[in-house]
Amino acid sequence: YIWQVLCVGIVVLIVFKPIYHRAEMIFKAMLALMAASLLGCAVWVGFEPLALAKAVFALEIPEDEGPFGALIVTLGMIGAVGGSFMNLAYPYFLEQKGWKGPEYRKVQRYDFILAIIVMVVFNLAVWTLGAELVYGTGKKIESINDMAVLLGGVLGEPGRVVFLVGVFAAVFTSIVGAGLGLAYLGSHAWHLWRTKDCESLGFDLSASKAYRYLTLWIVVSPLIWGGRAEFVSLTLIANTFALILVPALAGGLWWITARADFIGSEYKNKWWENVFMGFVFALALYGMVEAAKSIYEQLGGF
Repeated sequence: YIWQVLCVGIVVLIVFKPIYHRAEMIFKAMLALMAASLLGCAVWVGFEPLALAKAVFALEIPEDEGPFGALIVTLGMIGAVGGSFMNLAYPYFLEQKGWKGPEYRKVQRYDFILAIIVMVVFNLAVWTLGAELVYGTGKKIESINDMAVLLGGVLGEPGRVVFLVGVFAAVFTSIVGAGLGLAYLGSHAWHLWRTKDCESLGFDLSASKAYRYLTLWIVVSPLIWGGRAEFVSLTLIANTFALILVPALAGGLWWITARADFIGSEYKNKWWENVFMGFVFALALYGMVEAAKSIYEQLGGF
C-alpha cells in the first residue's frame, strides 16, 4: 500500500500542473518498457505463428477454465480499448500536441493507426503468454503474481522481473493518462455547462479549479481499493462494465460524423460509411447486453 501511495503521489506531481511534452516523454519511456517486457517474454517463451494467426481470425471463444469465464475475459479486453472513456480524451491530447485543423488530419490518422497497431501487438503478446503457459495446463491465474511466478518457473527470475516491469509500465501510464485525459474532459464539460461556449478550447483547461479537483479525485480516490480488492477481478469487471458505454460512444460518433453542421460537408460520412457506423452501433448494443449478463453472473459468484 505504501508503494501505491508513493506512485500516486508521483502521478499527482506530473498531472496536477501538466506539461504535455513532459508527460509524453514518460509515456514513450514506459511504452519502451512494455514492449521490452511483453514482447520480450512472448518471444522468450516461444509461440507458433500459424496457431496465433488461426486464433486471431477463428472468432472462437474457448471453454471456461479457471475462476473467470472466457466470455467476461473477452469482453473485458474489448472494453479496455473500445469502451474506454479514454477514447474521448484523445482529442485533448491532439490539442496539446498542436495538431488542430484539417491540415493535420493525415498525421492524426497515422497517429491513430499506429496506436491501434501497438495495442494489437501488445494484446497478441499477452494472448501468447496465456496460451503457452496457462491454457490446457489446469493452472489458474487469479492475480498478477500468478503469471509472474509461472514466467519465473519457465524463464527464471529475470523473466519474472521483466514481466512485472511491463505490468508496472502499463499501470503507471494508465494512471497518468487517466489523470490527464479525464480531467481535461471533465473540466471542459464543466466549462461548457457553465458558459454554453461551444467554440474551440481557446484557454488552458489545466489552469482551472475544476481540472485540479478532478485530477485529485481520479488519481487519489482509487487508493480506497488498496488491499481490499483483487487486481485481476477488479480489472476484468471494470473493463467489462466499460463495454456498456460503447453504444454511447459509437452512437455519438455516428451522429457527429453524419452531420455537415458538426464536421463539415466535405468530411461528413458517405452513405457506405453510415452503413458501417450503423453496423458498429448494432454490434455495440449486442456487446452491451452481453457485458451486462457477464457482470451479473460474475458478481453472483462472489
